[in-house]
Amino acid sequence: MVGGKVKGLFLDLDGTLALNGDLVRRTYLDFMEGHGRQGSQSEYESLLARPIRQ
Repeated sequence: MVGGKVKGLFLDLDGTLALNGDLVRRTYLDFMEGHGRQGSQSEYESLLARPIRQ
């Protein structure tokens, strides 16, 4: 931030630039727990986007 204004925004929605898969999975599990549910690895994986066929 410069002078109270945002100069840029970094979005990495597919893990190309930052390997954040573990953080996203833990966030999902914490979210589910916070809503009284128990998330699972298989449920989490079912929510992931599938790669586009080339």
